[in-house]
Amino acid sequence: MKDHGRIRVLLVGGEADSREPATALREHLEGARVLSAPDPDAGFEVLESRRIDCLVSTYRLPEGDGLTFFGAVREEYPDLPFVLFAGADDADLARRALSAGVAGYVRRGAGEEQYVVLAHRIRTAIEASPSAGDRIEREEVSRELQEFRDRYRSLFENTNDAVAWTEYEGETPYIREANPAFRELFEPDDGNVLDRPLDDVVVDPANEERYEPAVEVSRRVRTGEHVSGELKRDTVDGPRTFIWEAIPHALPGTDEVKHTHAVYTDISARKRRERELERYETMVQASGDPVFTIDADGRFTFVNDALVALTGYEESTLLGSGLGTILTGDASGQGRTMSDSLLTPDTDRRTTELTVETSEGERVPCEIHVTPLPFDEEFRGSVGVVRDVSERREYEQSLQRERAKYRSLFEKSQDAIALVEFEGETPHIAEINEPFRTLFEPPGEGIVGKPLDDVVAAESQQEEAENVSQRVRQGTYLSGELERMTVDGPRDFLWQAVPLTDPATGDVTRAFAVYRDVSALRERERALERERDRLDEFASIVSHDLRNPLQVARGHLEIARDTGGEDHFDTIERSLRRMETLLEDLLVLAREDGTVDGTEPIDIAALVETCWREDIAGNGSLNLRTDRTVMAEQSRLRQLFSNLLGNAVEHGSTSPDSQARQDALEHGSPEQSVSRDCAAGPGVGEGKPAGSTDGVEITVGDLPGGFYVADDGPGIPAEEREQVFESGYSTSDDGTGFGLSIVAEIAEAHGWAVDVVDADGGGARFEITGVDVVERE
Repeated sequence: MKDHGRIRVLLVGGEADSREPATALREHLEGARVLSAPDPDAGFEVLESRRIDCLVSTYRLPEGDGLTFFGAVREEYPDLPFVLFAGADDADLARRALSAGVAGYVRRGAGEEQYVVLAHRIRTAIEASPSAGDRIEREEVSRELQEFRDRYRSLFENTNDAVAWTEYEGETPYIREANPAFRELFEPDDGNVLDRPLDDVVVDPANEERYEPAVEVSRRVRTGEHVSGELKRDTVDGPRTFIWEAIPHALPGTDEVKHTHAVYTDISARKRRERELERYETMVQASGDPVFTIDADGRFTFVNDALVALTGYEESTLLGSGLGTILTGDASGQGRTMSDSLLTPDTDRRTTELTVETSEGERVPCEIHVTPLPFDEEFRGSVGVVRDVSERREYEQSLQRERAKYRSLFEKSQDAIALVEFEGETPHIAEINEPFRTLFEPPGEGIVGKPLDDVVAAESQQEEAENVSQRVRQGTYLSGELERMTVDGPRDFLWQAVPLTDPATGDVTRAFAVYRDVSALRERERALERERDRLDEFASIVSHDLRNPLQVARGHLEIARDTGGEDHFDTIERSLRRMETLLEDLLVLAREDGTVDGTEPIDIAALVETCWREDIAGNGSLNLRTDRTVMAEQSRLRQLFSNLLGNAVEHGSTSPDSQARQDALEHGSPEQSVSRDCAAGPGVGEGKPAGSTDGVEITVGDLPGGFYVADDGPGIPAEEREQVFESGYSTSDDGTGFGLSIVAEIAEAHGWAVDVVDADGGGARFEITGVDVVERE
């Protein structure tokens, strides 16, 4: 406690006489402490630093006068007694001084008496002022307030928190003062934060998500609410997280908030550390993998919940025990070896597979990763992560079984399969099975590593194949039927492309291309379709062509019964022959199944001459201009020549007595001749030889890769040449229309082409090409 009994007087101004007033006052104020100051400024310095009970001032001062000084003192220290020690007896001055409120007015004079009076006035003024204790208390409070202000100023300037002193204009707080930390965070290099709205400085007005709440908080503080919390603010270096507090300051004696302190504590780094710690804690406690730490002696110092759940031991049991607690016998020794190895400074990490034994005796295969746990560059133990690999081992075994199954399927499948790997958009062959190799790999050439489309697609198919590859590269499963180029030529395939996605990236990096050869199937389908068409033709013929002569015969038979006229029997006989011919041709056509049973070398000239003499009834001459041998099925080749020769005889004659020759043909008395001229080329010798009959002349000769049969008849108009090979087409009333259709069937079965053109001497010439000719030795 301070001693409040001793009076302290401050004397401001010049001396009263030769004796110093301070010395005289000490004598008459019973040991009072008297301080002196030459002028008002010095007096205020004393007042700010000392407790003063009464201030005595001369009227005349170096700057101004005593009354002016009194007014200044009253503003700062309204309760401090003030005595004016005037140098002259001036009643007007005394009246003005007392009216102004001075505690006393003493005229300066000579001798000790003036100091006695002055001392008495000082004592009276002090006693008349508020209680000394209260005054002293107020002065101490004032000094403490000043000290607080000094400390506040020091704190304001030196704190690491960003602090702004604001003044409200309406609802908006304007920054009037900001400490260095605030300026560093929020003041741009080319700007000043003072006298700007606080919210515009700490929040980007364009960021409505944060700006509007900031303005709302300022309104709440304006009402006197003390607001604090955690928020983001926009610093010159970008958004940061702060613990923030807004302290409202009301005007004295009112509830009106005029000023605030806005304090921002940057916790961005702390928040980052907290998030990092939370992340680590989440990784440790919430991860599916058990985690532990061991000290330098190999004892558990931490175990997470997952390790407790895996082992079945209580946490308290594990802490302080060694790795051997949870490992089987052999694994325990390996665990100690692994732990000991981490004690050497050059060891970084250890990973091994060990068997963990639970509290119930269950053995669990695990993978354990252990790494040193340094602290202040000293080894303090290790941290370990345990991973239960039971499912992984089971999965690996299952995967091996699946791989073996698919490997067997890949290798043993009858389908052609290629595994491709994409380089950009292009699939390159990585692996093939044997059927693929057989179909697509030329002898002596390797196709692994080549672009798939270059191997399986013809040049005309490249654009289509590239489009397919691009779609598969995008993850599209495709299937369908297409044609691809094999080593034996184009073939038809049922095809599918199976994209394989990389689990790590989600991209399609590989694919299976599967080709099932359906060429034989498609050929069988086409054969069946031809057979079906043939059956349709048979049905049409049976229902139409056979019905007509049958109806004619039936009608004439009924007339003959009624009238007994024998001429009707001739008509009936012709109808029966017509039906017989139709049936023979139908049987031949029915036997044509589009295939050949086998081929053999056949001498064309010999076979044609046999057909001419044994199969053809009619007038005509045959010129053989061939010595060629071909590979064919003999019975069908004979049928082909018989039909071509018969067609020529039937349609070839243009003489007036053609009907007579037809009658002779039908009654089996033909006039025929045969001549050979093997040296003549194609078309040479077409024309009647010497001594020939009046019938049609037929020439059989060689063509490059085939042979021809030509006649000198009326020929076939160009517009009808496509139709002559159709079943049932005939220009003769008595013709069946199947002869040339059978020729086309036989040629197609052998893989030959047949065409009809004009003969050189007039008439028609049938050319058969694509024939397998036997070369002469």
